[in-house]
Amino acid sequence: MRWILILSCLLSAVAVSAIDRPNILLIVSEDNGPELGCYGQPYVQTPVLDELAAGGMRFERAFVPQAGCSQSRAALLTGLYPHQNGQIGLATWKFRMYDEGTPNLVKRLNGVGYRTGIIGKLHINPESAFPFDFKAIPSSNFSRKNQTQYADKAREFIEASDEPFFLSVNYPDAHRPFITQVDGIPEKPLTADDVEPLAYFGLDTPDLRQQTADYLNCMSRLDSQIGELLAVLEASGKSRETLVVYMGDHGADMLRGKRTSYEGGVRVPLIVSWAGQIKSGQVRNELVSTLDLMPTFLKVTGAEPVENLLGWDLSQLFNGTDPEWRPYLFTEYHTHSAHNYYPQRTVRDDRYKLILNLMPGEVNPGYDYTRRKFFEENQEVVAEAPEPMRSAYQRMERPAEYELYDLESDPYEFTDLVDSTKHEEVFYRLKDELAQWQEDTDDPMRQRENVYRLKAEIDACIEEGGEASKAKLDLTYPDYFFTESEERKNVLFLAVDDMKDWVNCLGGYEGTVHTPNIDRLAARGTLFTNAHCPSPKCAPSRAAIMTGLMPSTTGLYGNGHWWYANYPDVVTIPAHFRNHGYRVAGAGKIFHHTAGNHPPNLWEDFQKLVFRDDPWFRGVKLNYPWSRHGPNPEGFPFSGVKGLGHENDWGSLGYDEPDYDDSRNAAYAVQFLQQKQDQPFFLACGLFRPHLPWYVPQKYFDQYLLEEVVLPGVKEDDLDDIPKAGQAFAKARRGDLETIQNAGKYREAVRAYLASITYADAQLGRVLDALDASDHAENTVVVLWSDHGWHLGEKGHWHKTTLWEEATRIPFIVSAPGYAPARCARPVSLIDLYPTLNDLCDLPLDEAHDGQSLVPLLEDSEAPWERPAIIQYESGNVAVRSDRYRYIRYRNGDEEFYDLKLDPYEWTNLADDTEAAPEKARLAKWATDEWVNPAPTKAGFDFNPDTFTWKEKTTGRLIDGNAQVHQK
Repeated sequence: MRWILILSCLLSAVAVSAIDRPNILLIVSEDNGPELGCYGQPYVQTPVLDELAAGGMRFERAFVPQAGCSQSRAALLTGLYPHQNGQIGLATWKFRMYDEGTPNLVKRLNGVGYRTGIIGKLHINPESAFPFDFKAIPSSNFSRKNQTQYADKAREFIEASDEPFFLSVNYPDAHRPFITQVDGIPEKPLTADDVEPLAYFGLDTPDLRQQTADYLNCMSRLDSQIGELLAVLEASGKSRETLVVYMGDHGADMLRGKRTSYEGGVRVPLIVSWAGQIKSGQVRNELVSTLDLMPTFLKVTGAEPVENLLGWDLSQLFNGTDPEWRPYLFTEYHTHSAHNYYPQRTVRDDRYKLILNLMPGEVNPGYDYTRRKFFEENQEVVAEAPEPMRSAYQRMERPAEYELYDLESDPYEFTDLVDSTKHEEVFYRLKDELAQWQEDTDDPMRQRENVYRLKAEIDACIEEGGEASKAKLDLTYPDYFFTESEERKNVLFLAVDDMKDWVNCLGGYEGTVHTPNIDRLAARGTLFTNAHCPSPKCAPSRAAIMTGLMPSTTGLYGNGHWWYANYPDVVTIPAHFRNHGYRVAGAGKIFHHTAGNHPPNLWEDFQKLVFRDDPWFRGVKLNYPWSRHGPNPEGFPFSGVKGLGHENDWGSLGYDEPDYDDSRNAAYAVQFLQQKQDQPFFLACGLFRPHLPWYVPQKYFDQYLLEEVVLPGVKEDDLDDIPKAGQAFAKARRGDLETIQNAGKYREAVRAYLASITYADAQLGRVLDALDASDHAENTVVVLWSDHGWHLGEKGHWHKTTLWEEATRIPFIVSAPGYAPARCARPVSLIDLYPTLNDLCDLPLDEAHDGQSLVPLLEDSEAPWERPAIIQYESGNVAVRSDRYRYIRYRNGDEEFYDLKLDPYEWTNLADDTEAAPEKARLAKWATDEWVNPAPTKAGFDFNPDTFTWKEKTTGRLIDGNAQVHQK
């Protein structure tokens, strides 16, 4: 008998060696990793697949390019990564290949006379790209009805002709729902008591055991169905001339499985068997990809090769030799349906694996989707899990940019080594390989513009409650994934602090002020000569500018208030640009540095050097230069005025100019502009000066002779005709003014303010020079603004925080490609900046804002403009500024009214003047509508600064500020 068997094998080998056009039977199962007996799964019974592996070759380390159904199948049939062929999400959710004409396996085999067939779903768009000769059971069949039809239809196809064939049979097991038993199969289903959870869970609960048992029951049923299929092949008499390949399309639909880049998602079973042509019993440890199947099939069938495929020919391994093989293997992830967009890229070698998360710091909706849909009870289990499993799940929910794992000692990827100094060489080596692969494959998601533009398209179909609507999903990514990002305008966002209208081009100072760089920007852009802040205080003004929402909308009226508490879903200007594919970076003061006003993960890149002591990093006071020298540096106060405190001081600290904070902020912007950018950018540079204390290099003081400094216009009885509410604002900081005056330092203080303006102007000049010298000069929108003005004694006031002209009128310039220089006298507000930038950069405006676009005024500086500028200070106090007049109404009903054409210093209150009544009434209507009403009272929140979360007191709802940084 033994000799008969040997002779039979020899004869078979001789016969098969003459086969030059083998049949191919490709068997694909759904949603399962290598949970088979032959792969060491102890609880499952899979005798058919175990025998198939024993008679051929089993790949121990086989991977799909992406852990998703359509993505894996399109990659298999095109030999291209999903980002190369375009099928980056489910076909049922409208994702599709870029080009129907992309070469694919079906077309190539049809071209050399193969009869091609598919049983089960194709799941790729467009289906017309794959001209199968035979199609059957195209539905998903997740209910597992009429399962015997798969073998019946295979028999019909195989017996139809004598042509060589390619048949792909696609089974629904083990897709959810995990059906325990169908038609009595398996005969003895596993129960929760029979199994332990899959090892890559790292958790053990009764529910996980039951889900594991039901999943393995699906695998047993799959095995029996494949047995029926192979019996059909054997009965046809064509088994000896057929190359049989079995694979899973991706890992199981479990936590840390399907829809992830972890091993549980991308590692699959792959078994290849071909009687007489493949050395039996092989267990191969090469890194292989299902991308390798197309070049392998083309090679063994003699079909025309496809150029530039990255897969390797597996037929090199059939005879058991060990040829040189790939040292690195790559996978990726984009999205599945519209619920779980979170793009990733991975590279691994024999031991280590690096994951690149393309939206670092943001919540991974795929994790949340899977947990909510299948594992809700395990949220508490995760919180109680031991390390390192607990950290692994937390990391999965909000990953950092990179994750690094040692798969030899940590095969289930629980311990992230990215911060391990011991593994620095591994990290940088794999990082370089991954970057090179992205370049070699022309990965469109190297462009952050594409990452966030696609995110915006997907987010647009998410309805209230988090559910996605296919009807609302409008995907255009095939049209822009490979377009040049340079076509979109950049934004240079320049902010200064406490700068009133004392710049040369505005003429607000009656003497000589040195602002050559602001002047040159004004000369090439539109200078708004009647521009005003939303509020004369840092936090409410900046919050309004950055959110496009007035204080009366957000409820933020003071520096210690949080707009996030009432509006946690608001999308700020930089977040909006980042959502639409911009690289968002910055330095200096943009938001006000108070908890709840400056989301810490907003920026892709932010200059932290200057702010290493600010509240977002250390919880201490802002890093003014004097704070680095302790509370009483030698020589303090530099101004010589005792009793003013640090904030009101001025003078030169003796530093070299590059060591001053704003010099560093400008240096960051200069360095950024000198770099090559591979995507459009939003660069913010915020300067503190001329905010107090007025510490600037001596040379800027020297530009102003003390005796030539012009003091502000004042009137002794100025406050006699204004109501008590106005007088209270004026007197709030009068003590500082009187202290300075009594010390004989008033003129010095004014000079210090002027010196600070000129110092700030010089830093702006450095940034503008860098822009002009860069490749970005012709395609960058430049905006310059100040958060509010400043009183230097006008109306008896020192500081900001009033509703008069000195506190609200500010420099505001917009210079945009394609728009002619102009001076515009229309009354505008910085609340208009958000929609203006949105229009200039041609971005969709995702939500309503309180401002209106200024683009009509950029096109025509004298265009009709009905709305005045609205300024709010504290709840219920409002100023309305038209082209000529200013109306003020305080919360107690007190009023002021000024004609600034005749009375530029606002010395004469016309609120009770009958002749002025019609004009006053016209402006007063703007102070009685939604512009004045305070924000509606919201439920109280408890804020946790460590986690940047708010808990709503009445409902217990938890608001994650980090998660809202880039999305609604």
